[in-house]
Amino acid sequence: MRHGKSGYKLKRDCGSRNSLLKGLVTSVIEHERIVTTVPKAKAIKPLVDKMITLGKRDTLHAGARPRRSSKPLHR
Repeated sequence: MRHGKSGYKLKRDCGSRNSLLKGLVTSVIEHERIVTTVPKAKAIKPLVDKMITLGKRDTLHAGARPRRSSKPLHR
């Protein structure tokens, strides 16, 4: 039973799942829209919402935190 287990496994191990989610969140923030599956979209929605909320705060720490937890943006 998965009582108290939140989040989506997406049929991947921990490292692959974290890399996938980090890449998707970075893509959403960079391009504002991506094409993906419904389970992946449901998995990244809370993460993207949290990054947007952090970006709205006007402090140095809040600005640096999303950059630490996402991949570098390629220009």
